[in-house]
Amino acid sequence: MKKRICVLGSGGLNGGLQVHFDELVKFLRNEGHEVFSICIRDSDQNPDGKVQHSASVVGKNGKLTGQFLKTLSWYSAIAKAKKFHPDLLISTACGRGYAAMGRALGERPYKIFQVVTDDYQPKSKLLKEMIAGYDAVAVQSQKLSEPIISKMQYDGPLKPLPCFHQIYVSTQLANNWQNSGNIQLAYFGRLAANKGLAVLLAALSELGRKDVSLDIWGRGPEESALRSAIGESAFLSETVAIKGVYPGGDEYSKLLASYHGLVAPSQRTEGLPLVLLESASVGLPFLSCNVGAIADCLIENDDALVVETGRTALNAGLIRFIDRIQRKVFNNQRLKSWFSCHQSRSVHEDTWREMLKSPEVYFNQ
Repeated sequence: MKKRICVLGSGGLNGGLQVHFDELVKFLRNEGHEVFSICIRDSDQNPDGKVQHSASVVGKNGKLTGQFLKTLSWYSAIAKAKKFHPDLLISTACGRGYAAMGRALGERPYKIFQVVTDDYQPKSKLLKEMIAGYDAVAVQSQKLSEPIISKMQYDGPLKPLPCFHQIYVSTQLANNWQNSGNIQLAYFGRLAANKGLAVLLAALSELGRKDVSLDIWGRGPEESALRSAIGESAFLSETVAIKGVYPGGDEYSKLLASYHGLVAPSQRTEGLPLVLLESASVGLPFLSCNVGAIADCLIENDDALVVETGRTALNAGLIRFIDRIQRKVFNNQRLKSWFSCHQSRSVHEDTWREMLKSPEVYFNQ
């Protein structure tokens, strides 16, 4: 049965939440549902262009005019959503506007709040407000259900519901290191403080291996500081490069497959980073840290390495990761098969289809 679905999410940046929001809206429309999308961003560009059912919430935080415009945008979006009369409301992010939307739409739509991180305080007032305005909580991955229950003392409908990544089908397979030349590592994602890139640069400096190179792909608020740190070090200037925005689609898969390993050294505020799944889609082994639901990537998977946060643990992890690459311990085809069985686009789509048949049954069974 086709539904009228209102989807809230953030856009405008090359991050996991933005990818999920965009891909979720595309999936729902391709399935034949009538979708009203509300994109929260800092510019007045509507990501859906002239699509009939869409709206943007704009305005930058921290400026009076920006806050005023953002409030007006939310009021306008709520009014349009009410007129749309959705059967289902899905919020892919957390905030006062998202909570207000849940309250404003009343009891008619079934309302789902998707949680994608565990980085919040016990009994968080904002999170409590979000949960109160929605009928069910969907966690991106199983591990994220634990803090919802313990920190928020939540005992309502709660089930995993994956976030969509941008890899539909990949024919690429990462190459093994060929016993000579540099070991080429890569980072893909936002250049933000929680991503741990400053810690990674410090770990690389301590490692001191000129046969290990790192390409950093992406943009974000930490770019200037990272460029300065690299420029001030003769060693990092020789081994690390910031490459800018990375492509999407097939070109992204080809680029991922050109490396020997991916490093995602996040130190806080994470769920299950989509880049880890995208890396696995081409059989590219990855090193990450134990925050959010990242440890869920190790379930039935021997071709990844997850270490604790902090410079000391990351230093030791880098040594182990590089050693495994050189000894060919990681099996690229096995990792790609793991992705196909557990985290592929088709697997995620099937889970969403099951939920959409009857959200109430899905979250209460």
